[in-house]
Amino acid sequence: MKATFKISVQLLVFIQLVCKATYEAQKESIHVKEEPLSVILMIGDGMGIAQISTAFYFGESSPNFQRFNSIGFHNSTYTSHWITDSAAGATAFAIGEKTYKIAIGVSQDSLPKETILENLKQRGYRMAIISLTTLTHATPASFYAHVKDRDMHEEIAVELVGADIDFLAGGGKKYFNQRSDKQDLFKELEKREYHLDTLTLSESIPGKQSAFIFEDDGLPAIIDGRDDFLKQPSLIALDFFEQSNKPFL
Repeated sequence: MKATFKISVQLLVFIQLVCKATYEAQKESIHVKEEPLSVILMIGDGMGIAQISTAFYFGESSPNFQRFNSIGFHNSTYTSHWITDSAAGATAFAIGEKTYKIAIGVSQDSLPKETILENLKQRGYRMAIISLTTLTHATPASFYAHVKDRDMHEEIAVELVGADIDFLAGGGKKYFNQRSDKQDLFKELEKREYHLDTLTLSESIPGKQSAFIFEDDGLPAIIDGRDDFLKQPSLIALDFFEQSNKPFL
């Protein structure tokens, strides 16, 4: 038993040393990079291990997941419940720590926490949010808003207007122009010199922020006429960022 225990300890120490050396090598390689990395973060609603596994076992073709060099795991469980909702799940991505159910961009103590979007914006990154839901939905909202409850859509919309995001595309018109406080946040966006369109997707205007906000709620399903909405504004946004020649999230 003693010999086995000694070997186990030695193996553990060896693993720790290897991990440390690998981490230091990766850290060093990151430091020598001259250009900042641009990031595209795609979040599929309810997409867990079971859904991803299906892509590997359904049909004859290879899933796009196989094109990634690395695949990892992200544990976004609540601090209050076992099963995560969109709000706490996205907030875990956005602020780097777990929080309670229905929280948007706040800690488990309801305190606002800096998001990755806010952090990178301070470093000169350009920003885009594209969603098939309302732009005030829990998932996109967790990256720019700080409220205690995901259902505070009107408050979230106010924070979105002030978040200074370069490119917006998604649903949720009613939270901007059919509000209980009678504010017209579309006018606020125009005051901030956004190119605003609530009817059609159009090409971005060089040097001008864009907001494409359709439908009172989320976008319709594909079978109901949504078409390939996710692709179209994404390509417009990428063209917009290419013109600015800056890194983006």
